[in-house]
Amino acid sequence: MTTLAPDQVSRLEEKIDALTDQVSLLQMEAVESQRRRQQWDELRDDLAPVAEGLMARATDEFAALEIDTDAITHTLRTLLSNIEIIERLVTRLDTIEQLLSATGEIAPSAVEKLIEGLGQFQERGYLDFARGGVEVADRIVTSFDYEDIHALGDNVVLILNTVKEMTQPEVMHMLRRTATAARADAPKELGIFGMMREMRDPAVKRGMGRLVGLLHSLGETNENTTTTTNPLETKGE
Repeated sequence: MTTLAPDQVSRLEEKIDALTDQVSLLQMEAVESQRRRQQWDELRDDLAPVAEGLMARATDEFAALEIDTDAITHTLRTLLSNIEIIERLVTRLDTIEQLLSATGEIAPSAVEKLIEGLGQFQERGYLDFARGGVEVADRIVTSFDYEDIHALGDNVVLILNTVKEMTQPEVMHMLRRTATAARADAPKELGIFGMMREMRDPAVKRGMGRLVGLLHSLGETNENTTTTTNPLETKGE
């Protein structure tokens, strides 16, 4: 009987161990392959009825669908004959897309400028003034009826002429001086001789002359003027 050297025995044992490991690995791979094959078989069994139903449904639909080859041919010919028009439409769509893109970039800055402008209007009081104007207009609308507006329209020329005369510089200066005098301290009491002395003042003489002229104008009658309803008379008065 042949006796092996110790080193040969050791190498043989290593080879046997390596072979055992390879056999174990092959066995594990075989088990894994069998498991996967079983899963695929189960999935195929589950999907087979669904696939058969879909195929049957598709077969029925295609069978019911009547394909008109003449219509398809006519459509293809129409598309080919109008290919230039389609190309121009696509080019225009690209241009519109570019325009919308540029507009989208400009819009935020425009909105920011608008908000900034509204903020400046608010700081300067324009919005408050406009709000007050709306309130005044609302009061006018609720205080006058159709008859009042109609009477106002009949006399609008006379009203505008009166406003024009009232805004003359000399009239405005006179009104300002009158308001200043009315806000002044209470005048001292004058006796008869004091009034006679004041009558010699040229300014008093001019004022008396204007007062007399005003009284004369108030006393005049205009035969061409007819009495109309006061357009400034509010409802309920």
